[in-house]
Amino acid sequence: MVEVGDMLVGYATDEDIRSRGASGGLVTAVLAAALEKGLVENVVVMKHINEFEAVPIITDDVKEVLASIGSLHSVPVNLAKYAVGRKVAMPAKPCDAQAVIEQAKRGMIDLDNTYIVGLNCGGSMHPVTTKKMLVEMYYIDQLADCVNCGACKEVCPVCACGEDSKCTTFHSLVDNYKMSMYHMVRMLHLADSCISCGQCSDVCPSDIPITLLKSRFAIPSQRKRNYHPGIDLDTPPFFEVMLK
Repeated sequence: MVEVGDMLVGYATDEDIRSRGASGGLVTAVLAAALEKGLVENVVVMKHINEFEAVPIITDDVKEVLASIGSLHSVPVNLAKYAVGRKVAMPAKPCDAQAVIEQAKRGMIDLDNTYIVGLNCGGSMHPVTTKKMLVEMYYIDQLADCVNCGACKEVCPVCACGEDSKCTTFHSLVDNYKMSMYHMVRMLHLADSCISCGQCSDVCPSDIPITLLKSRFAIPSQRKRNYHPGIDLDTPPFFEVMLK
């Protein structure tokens, strides 16, 4: 009988999957089996563009799942929002799993319909960084270079707000503050749920280190309240939501 804390060695029984997989092809085999046996309706995988880049897709095609085999360490994409409103299986880095739990707390994801294969992750890098091995990736001029594109809000895996959220409602394109109300409100809004996954920094066209800046607000707030986002379902967020 398997108990919590036990460690098992697993690998795909299909020789082709096993030979092409990064660690025996177990994750790919499990995701493909979940589709074939009807456990889920869709699977979230990374569709390879080249050896450095990939894009997340939602598929019910086993062939697409098998084509996604192999680890990618230069695709810093959080997959949590791909589980919203679906019965899916998905691989998950720690930050993906944390974001799924935070979304579940906010009623966006049904955990009974979400099957996660956890992955160990030592961190990922942007494809450009991986290719060029640049000593410095980001041009840092804090938030003065913001162009108000809203990309950071769009990709945030723990933001459960719609289009009429406070950060956009209170913000005006004509304000002349060095730090706009948009970022001020988002720093407060994400103080309890930010998992420092890096998505906002990755998509910023102005190369603002948004994750670093918002972590300066979020991490002290979370530590003060002994709140660890995405770790358990019992502790309610200390902002906005009360669990029944």
